Amino acid sequence: PAAPPPSTDERRAAYRRLLAWHVGQRGPKFGVTVTRRHAGLLGPMLTPAVRAALMAATAPAEVEAIVASA
Repeated sequence: PAAPPPSTDERRAAYRRLLAWHVGQRGPKFGVTVTRRHAGLLGPMLTPAVRAALMAATAPAEVEAIVASA
């Protein structure tokens, strides 16, 4: 049997871990920019409005707030 898809909380946690790693490696500005390419990890939460907000975010705190409210 196939494994169940990740839950919403698991998707959020994975994206947050990735954001934290990128920010730690590249700094806040570039870390946020690089993490955008992984937005697909959010799955069904990634509505057009959420995608637009992520693409416009410039600080890790903004991304955290967007992911928390998605």
